[in-house]
Amino acid sequence: SLDELKSHGIPIIEDLAHCFGGSINRQKLGSIGKIGMTSFGDRKFVDGGFGGAIFTNDSNISEKIKSLLSPSTTDYKINYNYSIPNILSAIIYEKISLIDKHIANRKQIAKKYIEKLSQISGINVRYKSNQDSFFHRFIIDVDSDKKIFIKNMADRGVVCGIGVDYPLHIMYKQNYDLPNTKTASKKGVALPIRPNLTDEEIELITDAVKNILK
Repeated sequence: SLDELKSHGIPIIEDLAHCFGGSINRQKLGSIGKIGMTSFGDRKFVDGGFGGAIFTNDSNISEKIKSLLSPSTTDYKINYNYSIPNILSAIIYEKISLIDKHIANRKQIAKKYIEKLSQISGINVRYKSNQDSFFHRFIIDVDSDKKIFIKNMADRGVVCGIGVDYPLHIMYKQNYDLPNTKTASKKGVALPIRPNLTDEEIELITDAVKNILK
């Protein structure tokens, strides 16, 4: 457990790139460990095209970070320029201000997906409830060839993601028996779940899934 790791003096560093804004047991992710970090790059939950952020309650770490990021005019020290352009900062700031609303919207969309897709044979809906995730992505497992399924969805005007395509242990030629990873790689498809999906679009997407799997 995290408490056990902390008791041994092992620092917890959280990667929030795909879960920024989420919570566990009513505690915000990024506030659990010694440091929380996120990227604002392409395809991250808060994407601004560039940059990132670090979160900590440790004053020593905070001062060290400030030192590394602040050029000195009086003495030489190593520092780095990670400045984000103002226009991108404005985009990121606006997205962060809307993050709770967007998460709530995603959960409502997920609830509708779960209700509609659970009635369709030929797929497995990974989620039992819209409280199981905050839905950076909504993944289903299809029994048919997923690349053909994705193409058929695109032909109906619905762009889907491939989920996990090449697991790291396969890329690095490691012979591990990971059945869940194998299933995710072979069957996982990501349906659209942007926070402004309309009921009409959700209906179009679920109807496309149903018609392809007839």
